[in-house]
Amino acid sequence: MLHDVRKRPFSTAGFTGFVLMLPLAVTSTAGWIRRLGGKRWQMLHRLIYPGALAGCVSSGLKREPISSVQREPGFESLIGGDAVKTLYQFLYLHFRLGILLLRLEMTIRRDMKLANVFPTTRGQARFGTSV
Repeated sequence: MLHDVRKRPFSTAGFTGFVLMLPLAVTSTAGWIRRLGGKRWQMLHRLIYPGALAGCVSSGLKREPISSVQREPGFESLIGGDAVKTLYQFLYLHFRLGILLLRLEMTIRRDMKLANVFPTTRGQARFGTSV
């Protein structure tokens, strides 16, 4: 089994992402939000970030084309089949990473704004500014 993990690390990363996404799929209903409570549900659903990152790593390590979209055969012969596959992987990986980073930045900005609105101690906000 360890030999298979070393031979195909993209499978390990992809399976890790799949396992991290399973609880999100199970708890994505209104009933589960009520059972877990909003804060705990939101904390659980932040597993999307490491799960999506594992998917990016998996697709980056994979040496096959990401999608099975039919392309014009002449286009691949101009550049070379492997170069086109690598380009598609590069673009796909960076698109997903860009979306992840944008979402992370939005979350950090929102948390910083909330920290300044809701002070943690009397008269002081979390970042040392007074209210």
